[in-house]
Parts: sequence; structure tokens; C-alpha cells
Amino acid sequence: MDGDIELEITSGSRRGNYSVRVVHAPSGGETSSRIRLDVDAILARISDLEATVLASAVSARRTIPISEQPLHDVGEKMFNALFTGAVKGTYRASLGAAQNSGHPLRVVLRLGAPELVALPWEMLYDRETESYLCHELPLLRRVPAADYSYRPLAVEPPLRILGVVPAVRDLPALDTEAEKENLTTALAEPISAGLIELRWVPNATWDGIQSALLDGPWHVVHFIGHGDYDVVRQEGLLALESATGRSSMVESSRLLQLLREAEPTPRLVVLNSCSSGESGKDDLFSGTAAALVRGGISAVAAMQFTVTDSAAIAFSRGFYGALAHGRDIDRAANSGRRSIMGLGTFEWVTPVLYVRGDATRLFNLTGVTSGAGLIPPAPTSSPIDHGTEEPRKLALYERALSSLREKQYPTAISLLGDLLTLDTEFRDAAALLAGARQSQEFVDIYYAARQAQNVGDWAVAARGYERIQDDPDFQDAGPRRESCERRQRLADLRKLMWQHAEMGDWRSVLALHRDLVALDSSATDPSGLVSRAHKEIIYAMARKAERSGRLTEAVGGYKEVVRLDPGFRDAMFRLRRYRPFGE
Repeated sequence: MDGDIELEITSGSRRGNYSVRVVHAPSGGETSSRIRLDVDAILARISDLEATVLASAVSARRTIPISEQPLHDVGEKMFNALFTGAVKGTYRASLGAAQNSGHPLRVVLRLGAPELVALPWEMLYDRETESYLCHELPLLRRVPAADYSYRPLAVEPPLRILGVVPAVRDLPALDTEAEKENLTTALAEPISAGLIELRWVPNATWDGIQSALLDGPWHVVHFIGHGDYDVVRQEGLLALESATGRSSMVESSRLLQLLREAEPTPRLVVLNSCSSGESGKDDLFSGTAAALVRGGISAVAAMQFTVTDSAAIAFSRGFYGALAHGRDIDRAANSGRRSIMGLGTFEWVTPVLYVRGDATRLFNLTGVTSGAGLIPPAPTSSPIDHGTEEPRKLALYERALSSLREKQYPTAISLLGDLLTLDTEFRDAAALLAGARQSQEFVDIYYAARQAQNVGDWAVAARGYERIQDDPDFQDAGPRRESCERRQRLADLRKLMWQHAEMGDWRSVLALHRDLVALDSSATDPSGLVSRAHKEIIYAMARKAERSGRLTEAVGGYKEVVRLDPGFRDAMFRLRRYRPFGE
């Protein structure tokens, strides 16, 4: 997609060393960086992170509460490792390019090293914007596979969901009726509108699920139950019912074959099991979710941590509601996260989305009429019901103002764009949009200048800072410009010193070094050029004196050269040859 920044992360020659390559970005270019990421240290904290997520309860804030600190620390460490060097510059530039094109940026990860799959990438935290990436942008994990891009499946509502809740006696008890009621309640609105049909497998054994799949078509399979991971076979497992009511652990490879009983194969699988998002460290596709996608399922939403009932309900409500209204799967996942955020917990980090290829638009809902519960888009010739639209416009306006106050310019630009689509004359929305775009442009310039400064491109950095130095939001731009201009002058002087050294103009080398020291008193002798210049000049004067017959003067010069460097040219030989004249 044009709005994607797709990052491929592959392992290096040593554990903890990785390469990040920008496969595609709205800003163009295929930049890359080498990074260091202590995966083992992060994996060692997974249990603590899960406990933090489950115990969370926070309100809106600008500072990081103590309870959130573990998420923040890990997320910032991962962000700084991933977005470094040229890749970070491409990311910042892509934020602006995507917004200017009208398509919000989407972060797509190709995880080419097995141990990376188990990391909680949904925690990525950007200190410079003070936000978690998946709060602002869709984030998904793309499973590498041969070209296998579905066209969206044409669906005449309802979207059919097959629910599977195994009731097993030998694992922690699930209140199956409550689980069913929870999901049914979460989907009550789209069900009543005729947009979704939810049916439950009465007997969640292999045979029972196979029989239900035959009664298709099924567009989605929603599993609620227990998951596990076989460390020996390096494969994800889901617990189905056995004929005796005990658990029957089914590997992800066998589960895929079972799902293929449906015609067509369901495009989406949702796994509400506590370990369904976990992958092995040695096999990239061993986790249940990734294995299903690699095997042909277009998308799988899974949970990387244990999820509470309230969060599972909220996610389902937002996720399926967005799907039923035609959203792409990645944006539907973001809707599910936002629903969880309404609970005031950190469990928005728990859902993980895997996709195969570019298959993010899974369904095209067709044949929907107002009688089915969804009012179709109004024709362009139809008048707007201002009584209905006014509250929505006011809400967009207030949210945009809030985003501007928080300097969240991409969000403000999107909200103001939506508002002006509804009403081109609404208050000062047009002026605010122009201001937000200008502010975002300055932000992009600032971060591009910071990136240039970080890599030592002083001239480019100085030009960037000069453009924004009068803006009060960038009070450090002026001092940074002065610092970069000074560093550029120092670099120019060092370059000139080398050029004159190559020409043998050693007196100019010393003159340039004096300018260098005047600009920076701590400046060192670049690669010994100054020391060499002194010796070259003294040697040349001694040679001139020798050729003129002033041998006493020549010997004095050669003595000084030998004192400075006994091995310099043939000074020692000439000193021995003419020493009697110096005595």
C-alpha cells in the first residue's frame, strides 16, 4: 500500500545483531541500518510485562505512571533499536509524506529472525511524540509467503462468524455459556442490524467442528479457549474437546487442515487463547497465528498475553463492528484497541495481527440496504441532514483542537480533513488545517535536520534548522544551526588541510590549523598533519641550506628533524654525513 512503511528485520552474524531494511516507504528510498537489540533481556521480562498489563488501570495523562514504566521502558528500547540511523529519517519523512497524500501511515513488520516474533512490538514507544505507535498508526506483522494476494471476498451481509468454545475438564475451567454470552453481547448491535451472524459449534470436538464447517460459508472463525506451545515440536497448540471431555491438543498444522473443510476457507481467524500469539524462538512460523497465515489464512488476530473478559469483549466489539462497516483488517484491529483503551487498561497491547501478503481488505460487503440495518452512503446529490451531522462535526472539531493542543498534528490533520468533508465552511477549520499542515511540515523538517545532524551531514542539518529557527516550538533550532554551521566549517578546514598536504603546501596546512584552533580550541592534529607539516618545513629549509652550502645551518635543521622523528625521510643519513660541520 502507498501508505505503508514496511520494515524487514533480519538476523546478523551474532546474537543480538540485526539488520533493518526499509522495503517500502511513502517518502521513497530503501534505507537500511544495523541495530543491536537484546532480545533475550526483553523475553526475560515478558512475564512481568504480562502482569503489568493485566494489573493496569490508568487515566488520561501526560506523564508515565509508575505502573506503566515497564511497558514504556521496553517499548522505548525497541523503538530506538528499530528506528535508528537512516531508517529513522525515512520513518519521520514517511509520516509527513503519508499525511500529505491523504493516507495515514501504516507500519508493517517483516520479522525475518525467529526470536523476533515473540517480542511485543505493539509496545513500540516514540519518546519524541510521547506516544505508542499502535495508538496512532495501524501496526501489523506481515508473514513472508509466495505471492498469494486474495481479492476481497464479496459478502452479502451478514458476515458469518463461527464461534468455537471447547469445554474441557482437565484444564482451567471456562464458563462456556458466559464466554458465548460475552461475545454475543459485544456484537449485539451489528447482529441486530443484520450485519453479522454469530453461530456456536455445539460440540467443539474435531468431528463437531468439521461438521459445523461444512454448514458454511463461514467468513470468520472465532476461537475462545486454551492455547499452548510445544517446545519440543516447536509448534503452537490449541485445546479442542476430546470424546471423553478432556483436552485434545491440536497442532496449528492440523488445525489449518480442519479449517480447509469450509468452502471457501475462512479468511479470518480470531484466537482468544492466552498463548496463541506466541511463537517459538527457532521456527519463525511455529506459533499458531503465524502458521495459520503462512498456510493460507488471510489474517489472524491473536492474543500475545492472557486477556481479561472485559478486554476481550471490548476488542471484539470494536474489531467486528469496524469489519462489519467495511474497514480493512488492520484498521479494524486498531478499532478493537481503541475499544480496550476505553477501559483504562494497558490491554490494548495484547492483540496481535498477522496478515498474508497484502490481504488487508478481506471482505467487500455488498447488497446492504437500510432495511438490513446499515444506512448506505448518501448520494452526492442528496442533502445533508444537518441535524444529524452537527453533533458529529462538533465532536470532530473538539477532538481536532485537543490534538492540536497536544501537538499531535497527523491526528489533527485527519480529523480536520474529515470535518471539512462534511462542512467546508465550518468555523475556522480550514485555517486550523492549514496551520496543522504547516506545523507538521516543520516537525518533519526538524526531525530530518536532527537525522542529518546525527549522521554528520552538517550543511543539510543547518539548512533545515534555519528554516524553522523562528518558530517558538523549536527553540533549540537556532543553537543547533549554529553548532552545525560551526561543525561544517571545522570539517571544511580539515578537508582543506588534507588538500594542501597532498599538494605539499605545508605552510598552508599550518595556517589552516591555526584557523581550526581559533574556531575550536580543543581541535586535535588531524591524523598528524600538523606534526608532519613542521617536519616537512624544517627538512625543506635544511635541504635548501645544504644546497646553498650553509652546512652548519643544514645540520641544525636535520638535528631538529631527527629529534622530532628519527625515521623521517633521510634526515638521519644527512645528519651523519654533515655532522662535523655542526660541531
